[in-house]
Amino acid sequence: MEHVAEQFIITFNAVAPFFLIMFIGWLARRFGIAGEPFYSGINKLAFLCFFPALLFINMYTADLAAAFDLALVSYFILSLLAVYAVLWVVAARFVKDKLRWAVYVQAAYRCNYIVLAIPIIAALFEPGDMPRAALILPFLVTLNNIQTATLFVVAGQSSDISVGARVKGILIGIFKMPMIIAVLIGILVNVAGLSLPVVVSRSISSVSLMAAPAALLGVGGALSIEKVRLNLQLAIAATAAKNVLVPLALIIPAVLLGFRGVDLAIIALIGLTPVGPATYTTAIALGGPEAGEPAASCLVLSNALALFTIVPGLAILSILGLFL
Repeated sequence: MEHVAEQFIITFNAVAPFFLIMFIGWLARRFGIAGEPFYSGINKLAFLCFFPALLFINMYTADLAAAFDLALVSYFILSLLAVYAVLWVVAARFVKDKLRWAVYVQAAYRCNYIVLAIPIIAALFEPGDMPRAALILPFLVTLNNIQTATLFVVAGQSSDISVGARVKGILIGIFKMPMIIAVLIGILVNVAGLSLPVVVSRSISSVSLMAAPAALLGVGGALSIEKVRLNLQLAIAATAAKNVLVPLALIIPAVLLGFRGVDLAIIALIGLTPVGPATYTTAIALGGPEAGEPAASCLVLSNALALFTIVPGLAILSILGLFL
């Protein structure tokens, strides 16, 4: 029992600080300490500057040959495609409104990998494991964006734009994302064997330390209990899938197939991390303003309850010795 309690405490101590930062962001918004301009600005800084710096420095310093694992990439792509297909079919039977169906499926499978998974992996594992986690990002972002676009095209939104044109626009948009550009540049600099001046590499490293705190404050500022009430039933169903069922569907087969250590943690956190703010902005962009309210409800509830699924999930895997 002491070992079990110890693993829960270790996991809680690694994960809880990230949710405390989110709570501080929520408090600051709630009590008027910070307003919309602050949260808008800090989100832009996080995704245009801080996270690109984090990803670049991880790629620049990585042993890329050791970091890339085809089996890991193949598993999470195939498993997410399978989860996506199941959610698509099952949700279509119960959610008759096409737009709400698209919002539900998106909220039930998309994870907040960059904001929560990468920092948690950094807290639980060695620095040398970080490039492995970062190399997943381009594949995950590409897959998630194509899946989401497909949902809203099928739902009938923006039907004046052809499917081919929309897919082309999405792919161009993906490779214009600062985080993807940072990963690619980091890989190129690494492969070319170039060395940055010490002042440049240290500056980038210092900036990268602000990535998770800034983004988490932004997520906290976006949370609102009032938003959940507007679409409570849909939010509960999406959160049950995203926070409980999808993690089980990803983790159990991974364990049976022999994934261990940081590889298993990556897979687990793709499942366990809650819905990210991108689902809200994407829902509005692809589905219109009427998609915003249900997407916001799912976002808030998934994040509010994530601590109570991430900690037990990771602690159990650790207790079973699967992170060794």
